[in-house]
Amino acid sequence: MDYRIIYYVQINLICIAVLLLILFRGIRYNREASVQTKIIRCIVLAACVLCVSDVAAAWVRGADFAGADICVHLANMIYLLSGVIIAFEWIIYVLYETGHMKKRWDRVHVLCAVPLILFMVLLVSNPFTGLLFTVTEDNLYQRGPAVAVHSILCFFYLLVGTAVTVAALRREESRLRRAELKPLLYFAVPAITGGLIQVFCYGITIFQAGVTVAVLLLFETKQKSVIHTDSLTKMNNRRALEEYIEGMTRTSEPKSITFIMMDVNNFKMINDTLGHLAGDEVLREVSGVIKHACGVIRHRIFVCRYGGDEFLLAGTGISDEELSYLTDRIRRETGKLVSESYAGIDMSVSIGVSSGVCRDYEDAIRLISEADSRMYENKHNLR
Repeated sequence: MDYRIIYYVQINLICIAVLLLILFRGIRYNREASVQTKIIRCIVLAACVLCVSDVAAAWVRGADFAGADICVHLANMIYLLSGVIIAFEWIIYVLYETGHMKKRWDRVHVLCAVPLILFMVLLVSNPFTGLLFTVTEDNLYQRGPAVAVHSILCFFYLLVGTAVTVAALRREESRLRRAELKPLLYFAVPAITGGLIQVFCYGITIFQAGVTVAVLLLFETKQKSVIHTDSLTKMNNRRALEEYIEGMTRTSEPKSITFIMMDVNNFKMINDTLGHLAGDEVLREVSGVIKHACGVIRHRIFVCRYGGDEFLLAGTGISDEELSYLTDRIRRETGKLVSESYAGIDMSVSIGVSSGVCRDYEDAIRLISEADSRMYENKHNLR
């Protein structure tokens, strides 16, 4: 048995096992899934094809059965195409996540697809031109004069995706939004590292291992986000709040924490008058106002949907000036947002604030209860 074949089989089987686990346990097929989820699924499927074709290419290399040369050609063509598709789908995913694309096959999508289409033309014509690779009489793979086009194109897509992410991070003022974008950087690093090792160390197959690690990191980040994120507003949920409180009270030094509870006034009227879909839209827009206002505060603010139309903010080291700026801005922007969009219904937010030292979980719950009571006092006064 050729030990090189054993090496190729082991590496690829491990990658396939991890990818299939992600595919069937985390991102099962769902017609109603978001475009981003479908793109990740395509990346995982393309990575599986990449691994299978690599094993097939190693298995038929140097074989002497009838049609072995055709098998070598097909296995290597599928391998090269799968790598480019992974990189292409990644840049499309980044463009969706950073807001540069709103729908499939718009102008940006078509422009990104042009290099892929040109590469596919080059690949299909390869059996006649031998530009990318050739197959010897002994059915062995040999690099062609234009094989670097494959690596350049893969790195181009990955690096452009990284550059778009970095630009979005630098442009984004909201710290909360930057935290959402940072995981996009996780994918490119292991994929590019694996690709560079494979390019400069001919005979080592590691690009698919880099892609598998990249997909695993992205999937883990997404799963953690799903567990701790409210599906409607994309804010933190109650589970995330509990972990935040536990983390803040676990330290040896007690910390002074400010809790800000807020509630959307006249929310029931929106639901009764315009329907629950309009109510959901109100919650999404108000949450957007809150996140943007918190994102420009110097200190880190924890934001969550507490339940229904209630939101909870928490943070340490918040000055009176920052607190006043934050609450005033949320009140002002919420009023403008809703009065323009919802049939003139007088929409506003009631806010209650409570601060104190949190030595344990019970202290935090007591402060949240105080903020909640003050919020209802504010609501009563507004009425």
